[in-house]
Amino acid sequence: MNKKKLHGELEKFRIEKGINSKGPLCVVLVVTRTASKMEPPYAPKIFLTPQGGQVAGLGRAAVQAIL
Repeated sequence: MNKKKLHGELEKFRIEKGINSKGPLCVVLVVTRTASKMEPPYAPKIFLTPQGGQVAGLGRAAVQAIL
């Protein structure tokens, strides 16, 4: 896939999913990195903390390590 097409696909995804600020982008980065180390199928609850209210592993250090 060429750069222009990739950029267009990412922009379409961003708009469709409402990723309009740093917070949602960080969630996407951490969930994607976590999922890349797992085998599908994925269940949403495996990405949450034991309390179920936040994304497991989401934090400044995790995001900086990805970037």
